[in-house]
Amino acid sequence: MRFPLALSLRMARHILKHRMRGSRYFALVLQLEPLHRCNLSCTGCGRIREYADTLDQMVPLERCLQAAEECDAPMVSVTGGEPLIYPDVERLVQGLLQQGRIVYLCTNGLLMRRKLVDYLTVIYHPGMEPQLTRWVEDGLITPHQAQRIQQKKDVPKVVIRPTKWMYWNVHLDGMEQTHDLVVERKGVFREAFLAIRLAKELGFQVAINTTVYRETDMDEIERLFEFFAALGVDGYTISPGYDYDAAKKELIQRFGKRPEEFFLTRPLVRQKFAHIEEWGRRFNIFGTPV
Repeated sequence: MRFPLALSLRMARHILKHRMRGSRYFALVLQLEPLHRCNLSCTGCGRIREYADTLDQMVPLERCLQAAEECDAPMVSVTGGEPLIYPDVERLVQGLLQQGRIVYLCTNGLLMRRKLVDYLTVIYHPGMEPQLTRWVEDGLITPHQAQRIQQKKDVPKVVIRPTKWMYWNVHLDGMEQTHDLVVERKGVFREAFLAIRLAKELGFQVAINTTVYRETDMDEIERLFEFFAALGVDGYTISPGYDYDAAKKELIQRFGKRPEEFFLTRPLVRQKFAHIEEWGRRFNIFGTPV
């Protein structure tokens, strides 16, 4: 993965530690799912469908942190579901960072600005007033949120703070019209866009996570990467859409589509990703050349 030097060195130390121990197998990334619940129902997503029986369940904070200790992977990808729904997400991120993990916090972006406003209520001081005024004018925060920040109202005890050891990983499957169509809700792209802008202004690291389907226009994905590169986004993750059984059934039942009309075959994966090496030279794509 193409990460900054400090992150790469942390990964390298982890590998060296296991080599010296003679470990045959060891984890580099833990995918941690504190819950399966989500606030979207995206076309092609099998998570909330395959785990319909557990959507009301959550893994206790202590067990999440224990799992990270047991796995001992240097990087933890906190996913779900939508992890920002998790009541202890701030303490989870804090605990993982205290363990020395690199944290990759996956989100659809709908609740991200609320978490950023929480952070602003903690750090605000009168000298930030010009910035606050500009953020309101730019639509990055609402007048009501600005008032809460100024009055330091409902200040949370723990917030998610900028650090070189954490990335917001925002799910975007295309430009505005396409992404809103895929997630089946208008306005989701714009909300994610505003959250990313505010996060970058506050000094956070942000990555874009994109899933490619049969109908995906790869020229549009290239425009998406160029658009967010201009905002200073730190990296991109891109992968083919996986054909979960529950997602395939839903395509048939709700849309009358055959799964092979939506998901990718192996030859189509090769075709869609034909320019990925050239993209890797232009964009900071998180993945190995293999």
